[in-house]
Amino acid sequence: MKKAAFLFIACLLFAGCDAPNALSLEPSPPAIESTTPSKQGLIASPAITATEPAIPVGSLEPVALTFPSMDGEMLSGTYYPPAKSNAPVVVLMHQYDMNQHEWDAIALWLQNAPQKTPAQNPVPSSPWLDASWFPTLPADFSVGVLTFTFRTCDNGCGKHLPAEWLLDAEAAMGQAASMPGVDLTSIVPIGTSIGADAAVDACNLTAPRSSLRCAGAMSLSPGSYLNMEYQKTVQELVDLGVPVLCFASEDDAPSAAACQSVKAEGFTASVDPGLAHGIRMVDPKQKTNVLLEIYDFLSGLQ
Repeated sequence: MKKAAFLFIACLLFAGCDAPNALSLEPSPPAIESTTPSKQGLIASPAITATEPAIPVGSLEPVALTFPSMDGEMLSGTYYPPAKSNAPVVVLMHQYDMNQHEWDAIALWLQNAPQKTPAQNPVPSSPWLDASWFPTLPADFSVGVLTFTFRTCDNGCGKHLPAEWLLDAEAAMGQAASMPGVDLTSIVPIGTSIGADAAVDACNLTAPRSSLRCAGAMSLSPGSYLNMEYQKTVQELVDLGVPVLCFASEDDAPSAAACQSVKAEGFTASVDPGLAHGIRMVDPKQKTNVLLEIYDFLSGLQ
């Protein structure tokens, strides 16, 4: 009965209105709400339980899994176990026009398992799937990685569901914390576009308010897409001592403005020339090598 009552209240609190479908890569930034997200940390898991992936001790094979969002909606994901125990875990959050598979090559690269390399898949228009140019990582570096797909986004997102996607991002943080071999004090969400906002929003809901601790967040092309003001959320995080990195392109107006909106110790912004948005900033032609920035941050946690 208590769980049922909780779910009913959660639906009332987090129900959101659908916005018109996007006409370009991302939906236009929605109106910013004056309220801030709850600071109570992770909400208790709903009655629906996640599938228990079979991960043999020492296995480095990616494992497909499903897990419930905060309102019980089932999400699909993939977990890449770290090559060593007690490692940081990275939660990768995709953008509006894609799904969790935008991260396939990058997840394997971060896992950096011995005798395993990301598949060489040179696609001229998709350099984030072409591991041939990725930086070589030290042999002793490895992190756990969780990717997942926001609800309704299996084939690109058909609707703009900011409240629901925030629930999904928060649930992904909890799921990452439940995986074997991870350091609960070193969970790092990284996202592109809607995922860029989800990364800081979910981090702010969990750090440092529970045994799960968000150690930092990275945003590629945020734009306050989940109805939470990026500047305000980031300021709250850095005030808590949680570092945030932001990446954007000069001609991507909402994202450039978001990255340049924060002036605070603990926040770093890189704004490059051009129009590249989200995962399209992961490109050897970009001024900033986002992959190196990710490695530099994560290596400091090991």
